[in-house]
Amino acid sequence: MIDSLKDNKTLSVLDEAECQKWSQQVMDLKHVWIHRQKGLHGFWTLGRASYLDGTSAHGDGISENEVIAQNFGPLLSQVTEVLEKELGRSAYTCRDFALPGFHIYQGNEVFPTGLAYGGSVHLDKPHIQAEFKFEIEDVISFTLPLRLPEKGAGLNYWDAIPDFLVDEVPSMTPLAQKWLGDHAHHHWYKIGEMLLHDGNTYHQISNLVPTTESDWRITLQGHGVLTEGRWLLFF
Repeated sequence: MIDSLKDNKTLSVLDEAECQKWSQQVMDLKHVWIHRQKGLHGFWTLGRASYLDGTSAHGDGISENEVIAQNFGPLLSQVTEVLEKELGRSAYTCRDFALPGFHIYQGNEVFPTGLAYGGSVHLDKPHIQAEFKFEIEDVISFTLPLRLPEKGAGLNYWDAIPDFLVDEVPSMTPLAQKWLGDHAHHHWYKIGEMLLHDGNTYHQISNLVPTTESDWRITLQGHGVLTEGRWLLFF
């Protein structure tokens, strides 16, 4: 059974020098980032993502897959090996599906901090959004921080959200904000340490500390589905 977020399962993958190397590689490919969010906080991905692009994230000949495969092949292999050891099953990536990619955020000193200014509060369901046609036995989500703002970064998470509140969470009503604020847990990221969980705990990209335009948050993001006894890793 895969751990939930409340177990804070982290796996050592990279040292500081390796994180610097791979994060710089991401920065050097800025010309192929996909701009995802307008406003004060810049948000891009390097690679297509199932939760953002749906079925169009997958298919033979996806140009973003070629970029990731050519520039980050060794990193994906290293992550795959760590996951195989932890999960006790074979794991693999496939060019027919979106390869694990990157979240990229730039800080901004005038952007407000706090719960209401973080990411959406959600469960991970990319395997549904991807509309996979094969049987899925289990799912995982993983985040590998490569570069973080000077004052840190992480996730907020909640063990459970009451049924009466679920519909109010997406719009962050005052009631939802109050309850979420009172019951939030926080996981601080550490570069090179991969957070592994089942995706079935409500969570949110946090925005708890002030940032500046020189701050960047770069994470390798991926999900996995267990199918036919092997883990298929994708974005």
